[in-house]
Amino acid sequence: MQDRDVNDGSPGVIDAPARTRPGDDSPARRTALVLDDSPARLTALLILTAVILTRFSWTPTFLGTDSVNLAYSLESFDPLRHQPHPPGYPLFVGVARIVNFVAMNAEVTFWILSVLATVAAALILYLFARRIASRWVGFASVILFLLNPILWFSRLRSPLRPWLAVFSLLVGYCAWRAWHAEKKFVVWGALALGVGAGFRPDSLIYLFPLWAISTWKSRAPWKTVIAAAAVVSGFAMLWFVVIAEAMGGVSSMLRTIAAYLSFQSAKDSLFFAGSMREWLRPISRFVLWNAMGLLGWIWAPLLFRRRPTAPMPWAFVAAWLVPGLAFQLLLHVGEPDHTLFSIPVLCLIGAMVVSSMGRWRETIVVVAATISAALFLNAAPGEPPSPQASTLEKTWASLRNTIAYGTFETSMGRLQWNEDTQMYSIQELWRFAAAERPTVVVALNGTDKEFDFINWRVISYYVTERPIWTLMDNVPAGEPNGRLRMVRRMDVRELPGSTVTLPWNARVLWVMLPGGRFHRALEQHLPVRRGRYILYSDIPPGAAGFDIEGFQFRFEGAPADLHVPPPPIPAARPVVVSE
Repeated sequence: MQDRDVNDGSPGVIDAPARTRPGDDSPARRTALVLDDSPARLTALLILTAVILTRFSWTPTFLGTDSVNLAYSLESFDPLRHQPHPPGYPLFVGVARIVNFVAMNAEVTFWILSVLATVAAALILYLFARRIASRWVGFASVILFLLNPILWFSRLRSPLRPWLAVFSLLVGYCAWRAWHAEKKFVVWGALALGVGAGFRPDSLIYLFPLWAISTWKSRAPWKTVIAAAAVVSGFAMLWFVVIAEAMGGVSSMLRTIAAYLSFQSAKDSLFFAGSMREWLRPISRFVLWNAMGLLGWIWAPLLFRRRPTAPMPWAFVAAWLVPGLAFQLLLHVGEPDHTLFSIPVLCLIGAMVVSSMGRWRETIVVVAATISAALFLNAAPGEPPSPQASTLEKTWASLRNTIAYGTFETSMGRLQWNEDTQMYSIQELWRFAAAERPTVVVALNGTDKEFDFINWRVISYYVTERPIWTLMDNVPAGEPNGRLRMVRRMDVRELPGSTVTLPWNARVLWVMLPGGRFHRALEQHLPVRRGRYILYSDIPPGAAGFDIEGFQFRFEGAPADLHVPPPPIPAARPVVVSE
């Protein structure tokens, strides 16, 4: 079956030019061809312009924690040490290494991969929308998608997560054609699903039900179904073997991935919520982040009171979205761009709905794009309610602040805040280092309540000259292991116990939340100075050892009567990283 570029009476084809006779060179045919082709040219121009504007207008200079893990994987693929974090993304790392062989720079490599993912997703979305609807719908869906705050945020922050949108759309395109009895696309869909699992293993969870249902709907011969299933299984086994080999065996891999999933689900799953607040947190995130695909256009059918004039593929959309959304709601949706498997689908549905709005449809698309841009530019600031506010006013303020914070998490403001935090922190780590005395870096890992400071993993990437004592304050005090690490760039080693041994008369650079609980406790024992983000102390003569939250700070070379000398530290051992 060929792409339907004209309205041949098939269901769902909207606003395509009328069919003309073959060989007809009349003015009407020439006009029809111009009308038919111009959206394609406009779409290509739109994609190029949007990518250039959004990529060259402002791009973060420093890599975030997950991107640092990916950067380390370009040198050594080791998911056991979060290079990258589990489950590993083997095919993405392989492609990134090829690009990096030419680029010779992780930041440039990730920029290229992000651009490629953005262009690929937009192109597949356009082709998909044109097939199931019309060129106009393809054009509009690409606009809604490219300017969606979550995609905009993700393509500036992560080289990996935009590929979730790419393979969601690619599997969706193949599934649509298999759904409509094009049996060869059962195998093509299996290939897309298997390759996508090498980029983003979670795509297998989100998209396997769609592939399976479309395979059943295709009524393909059993030989075709078995061949397609073998393709999916073969790719899954390939990634399994690659990751198991990198992690030192199957048992090590299973333990690491299970521990990682347990750690992530404990924060973002309805099943493991320990309080009402923890229960509401994943629900509010799930609703708000997925709503980013609706907010731009959902008002239009309500305002104009119009229903779509063409049949809408609701059964197909349900098969595409419901399994993945259920997984996110019940188990894990930890970052806004985890929703990129669903966002392009919602943008496509929005374009199909808006196409029924007659002469207002272009205006609606412009308004939708403006709303999306405003959300990305953080145009929904929150503010605390006044103490005299009524219960209703406080409830409204709380709801408004929830929306404001949720939209901030996908905004330019958050990107710039992260950039400022990292830039000033790294500058201060260099500036506060002392030339006349030993300088030691001590960093907190951070908890769910105190995390607004540079991550020790990022420090290890940009400040490579000094080792970092890392205090895992998210591990309960009293645990015999897992509370203390020594970090030297990629080398992360766990130390037994909780004793931090510092040189006598050293300068200690403290990486923690300024004004936070640990900072306040530290000031009870040492004079602490602060910059914008980094704290520092010069250990004074006669300073005694002290304890904070189960961590024992001891000084080498101090008079014996001032503290209990630390016991000898056994040889450190490699550790499985978990931020």
